[in-house]
Amino acid sequence: MQTVTLCPKLKRFAAEAVASRRYRHMSQLGATAVARLQRAEADRMIFAKVDAT
Repeated sequence: MQTVTLCPKLKRFAAEAVASRRYRHMSQLGATAVARLQRAEADRMIFAKVDAT
């Protein structure tokens, strides 16, 4: 996995999420974020197809 650079605000948010044990590691948080982005993109494509008809 490549390194991801976050702005200070997002870095604090991510660190707090790991510290509060919502995620075990920063990599788990990152994987969850990418999976959610994939779902959002898939949904966007579905709605784009509906709008095109």
